[in-house]
Amino acid sequence: MKSVRVLLPVALLALAPVLAACGGDDDAQAKDDVSTSSSMPVDRSTDTASASTDTASASTSAPESSDTGTGGGLPAACDVVKKIDIATAYGVTPAAGSATGDGAGCAFAAKNFLAATVSISDKCPSASLPTSKAVDVDGATSALWGEASSDPFAAELIACTDSAALVVELAFQPGYQHEGDPQAQTISLAETVLKRLP
Repeated sequence: MKSVRVLLPVALLALAPVLAACGGDDDAQAKDDVSTSSSMPVDRSTDTASASTDTASASTSAPESSDTGTGGGLPAACDVVKKIDIATAYGVTPAAGSATGDGAGCAFAAKNFLAATVSISDKCPSASLPTSKAVDVDGATSALWGEASSDPFAAELIACTDSAALVVELAFQPGYQHEGDPQAQTISLAETVLKRLP
């Protein structure tokens, strides 16, 4: 019994390095893993970048909407041009304007005198008349005036800014003798309307 008591501590002391080597590696490895993972910097920029990319793509893919037929958030022509503007420009009193089919234009008619349609859009159209020539219109970056015929008189003015295009189509009734210069009067009308556009 005495020899067992003496041998047991001796055996334990002899086996201690072996047991420590077996168990110590795991503990040391676990400690190394913990210290390595805690000391390594965590790169969260990729997560943030991918999240912001997803947000950006979602926001850019949403279509823009406009309640008017003009596009680009511009007001409808009949909200901008009034019959007093036509009366002031041409010296005739038309009926109230009515919206054209696409909503981008407003048509005015003064019985036995003339008809005028004013259109507003976000794209500058090309001239439809071969007689079109460049003219100066205050508030416009470019403008064209063209006359389609002289009897009865018909003409068109296109005035463009960086964000909007204004087209005035003018037609006199047969036999109507207009007093004044239709080109100058139409330019004056366009300048008035351009001041009201955003």
